[in-house]
Amino acid sequence: MDCSDSGMTVFIPRSVIGDALSSHLHFLDPACVGSHHNTSHVKIATTYDRCGTFMEVHGDSVIFFNVIHDEAVPVEPGSVITRDRDIEIPVQCIIDLEGFAEISFRPDTSKITFREDGFGSFNFSLRLYHGNDYTTPYQPADYPVHVAMGNKLYFEARTWSEPGLELFVQTCRATPSSNSDDFHRYTFIQDGCVEDNTVVFHPSDDPDIERFEIDAFAFVDALPQPVVYVHCDMVLCNSTDASSRCAIGCPTRSMNLLPGVHRRHARSASGSRAYAITQGPISVLEDGGKEGSEMSSVQLPILLTTVCLLVGCVLVLGTLIVVMRKRNQRLQLYSPLATEEN
Repeated sequence: MDCSDSGMTVFIPRSVIGDALSSHLHFLDPACVGSHHNTSHVKIATTYDRCGTFMEVHGDSVIFFNVIHDEAVPVEPGSVITRDRDIEIPVQCIIDLEGFAEISFRPDTSKITFREDGFGSFNFSLRLYHGNDYTTPYQPADYPVHVAMGNKLYFEARTWSEPGLELFVQTCRATPSSNSDDFHRYTFIQDGCVEDNTVVFHPSDDPDIERFEIDAFAFVDALPQPVVYVHCDMVLCNSTDASSRCAIGCPTRSMNLLPGVHRRHARSASGSRAYAITQGPISVLEDGGKEGSEMSSVQLPILLTTVCLLVGCVLVLGTLIVVMRKRNQRLQLYSPLATEEN
């Protein structure tokens, strides 16, 4: 049996179904029938939102459940009896609900897949955008992204899940390295609560998306060339469960939200543990240069030093030329006069 992030495929030995045809097998929805796979197995597949598949959330996992039946075949055409065994095969896919997303140094994909015990997987990502309209994400070739101190950083956390689930960003922290457990770290979202007053959550109509902004900052110990990585822990929950991890929100305070956006609810203990995703590096410019500037705080002093050395060389060369000219003039004054031979 194969469980993916979008559906299940079941392979059934032909020895189990006997003489039954693959097309006689079906899920709870009789329209979803099996097909030939090879000489030893037949297969039957469905996405999680079709063929009568049920979904249940249990702790850290979501379970997708269905049952495979066979179609009763009469002993002969037109007969009202059958001698085939009644086949009933319960099947389920257990998918982990938690994700860890991070903005990495050279991400070749915005999508990161997580698997546990071979049951199945969901995909999570964390992207950095150019503006709060969230239309243009930074591409892999743009990293490290250069941004001026205090400028806005626009993040989007996303998952690709089935209907009935919703995403929640539980914790976000920054480190000066790609190590999410770096000793030097700054947590700006903790257990669903905003810890930095520049964090603002933006509304999204898609339950698979959460968006927020934060003012750019740097680690003091990382100066003069600060680089920041952002790591976020994410959780998936049943959107209809009022007691889920994604239904209760920050237990101590309201989120700092844009006008017209409801307060972000606190999360209860009934939810799942979280995956962590990282994004970065983000190069923070101390001089207030504009985002995307090619001149860093280290490059500028090097350039100034180079210019000073060049100016010094020109001055020295000019001085040598003046000295040599004066010396030649003196030699000409003391040269012996020509005399007539007797």
